[in-house]
Amino acid sequence: MEKQSEGIKGIGWRMVVRFLIYVVLLPFVLFIAAGRFDWTMAWIYIGIHIAFTLISRFIVFRKSPETLVERGRAMQAEDAPVGDRFMVVIVGLFGPLAIWTIAGLDDRFGWSPDLSFLTQVIALLGVVLGYSLGTWAMVTNAFFSSVARIQEDRDQSVITGGPYRIVRHP
Repeated sequence: MEKQSEGIKGIGWRMVVRFLIYVVLLPFVLFIAAGRFDWTMAWIYIGIHIAFTLISRFIVFRKSPETLVERGRAMQAEDAPVGDRFMVVIVGLFGPLAIWTIAGLDDRFGWSPDLSFLTQVIALLGVVLGYSLGTWAMVTNAFFSSVARIQEDRDQSVITGGPYRIVRHP
């Protein structure tokens, strides 16, 4: 429990507020761009997004709170490459924002052909699989960070369990 208390202090309120904005407010860009709130598949997607994001962070917090602290502080780390910091903002914030905006506009203007219900369910299963794989990697790797850096301050070691048994990367 002491480990978790340190994790809570290390994460800080600023990070919690950013996280809540990302999880709760940004997905509503879908509805704003679509110009309507009666879009069932968007609600299902947002439910999956919020559920998996919260559950994954809860699981990681229970297993390794210092991982969340690292992810929250990685942008300020002296050894975090400038290019990585830039990419975290582009990929982590503007990437989803662009995807959700374009998806909403696509719904509004009908740019894509209608997809069968089965195709939509298969796509949602792909989303669930992706979130699950990301959660598995985060839970397995206590050094999972937002930026590529050697975490000598945390005695980083090579991870060989979980998905890292199959996929290796520097």
